[in-house]
Amino acid sequence: MTEQRAPGELVSKAATVDARKAIKIEERISIDRPAAELYAIWHTFERLPDYIDQLESVTALTTELSHWVVKLPAGQHFAWDAQLVNDLPNELIAWKTVANPDVAHAGSVHFRDVSAGKADMRIVIDYEPPGGKLGLLLDRFTRVFGQSLEFKIRADLLRFKKKVEGR
Repeated sequence: MTEQRAPGELVSKAATVDARKAIKIEERISIDRPAAELYAIWHTFERLPDYIDQLESVTALTTELSHWVVKLPAGQHFAWDAQLVNDLPNELIAWKTVANPDVAHAGSVHFRDVSAGKADMRIVIDYEPPGGKLGLLLDRFTRVFGQSLEFKIRADLLRFKKKVEGR
């Protein structure tokens, strides 16, 4: 779901990309687990490949810097370094890519208890598709065929939900 930022939403200037070039993706899901538990799982970045398809590895380089590797079709890999820019225990994890990644992006994962043992989780990602206008056109084309980043994030959130709920 692509939306404008909500009034009062926590954002950091350090966690933004070029808004003129960026595409924003926002997905939400309710999970039968408390926000603190979901935050703890998500904050252990090295465990995320257990939950996210195509994420091959995450390696902590420092307390604020990590290296991410995604496996692509035909044995290809895509990697980037991400810096933690905001960390509110049990509520928010926000990051941005550093250096010159192939796909510059910034994002956040929000956790909010909605009832006893149940939380809403929201992920927001702003990314700059590579290739300028051609990249934007390619992004729109892939959305039509269900291969968009938005589709993949939604599928990964559903997979995460099933695993943490024990289904």
